[in-house]
Amino acid sequence: MNIRRPSHDSTKTADKSQGKPSPHTRATQGSEATNRKLTELEQRLLSLKRDFDMYFNGFDKLPPLDTFERIKRDVRGLTNDNYATAILQFKVTNFISRFNQFRSLWERHLQQFEVGQFKVGRKVSLVGGRPRSSPDAVDE
Repeated sequence: MNIRRPSHDSTKTADKSQGKPSPHTRATQGSEATNRKLTELEQRLLSLKRDFDMYFNGFDKLPPLDTFERIKRDVRGLTNDNYATAILQFKVTNFISRFNQFRSLWERHLQQFEVGQFKVGRKVSLVGGRPRSSPDAVDE
């Protein structure tokens, strides 16, 4: 039995010599762009966390809702994309999960503040899913 092996395909080398990116190269370029976007969003999320901490501790008078909405819009854009590698998909999913945790915490605190149950400047720690005063806070 004689098995024929395919000869070298000249179209593959022609594509590379003409400067067309291979599918692997396109995936890598897309990954680099998404990695940069994800890094920038992580920095913005940390800055937003500091801003909300400043607001909830009474140092700022207004919550950073405009920044919050911009980041929320950008995160929504991340969920609609397809990613080139599983590693990138994992990073994006991890970031979205972390953002959603912060979002639910901030929205719950904002709602408690509107109702009058959350006191600005009062130290609060979450224990068992319920806000409880920390040992430093003195109840009267």
